[in-house]
Amino acid sequence: MGLAIWSDCEQLVIYQINNEIITVYAIISDLLKAIAQLSLLNLPLCLVVLRICHEYSG
Repeated sequence: MGLAIWSDCEQLVIYQINNEIITVYAIISDLLKAIAQLSLLNLPLCLVVLRICHEYSG
């Protein structure tokens, strides 16, 4: 279930980036909140998400 959520969120982020880099931070924030609440993903994956966010922030 955790992997399914990860995949969906990743697609959402990629979709948003392909249109315009506007709400990437908002998506990342919501994703991290979901991770914290559901505890489905571990810390290393959270760090990967933050790294992706940093790379696209310029």
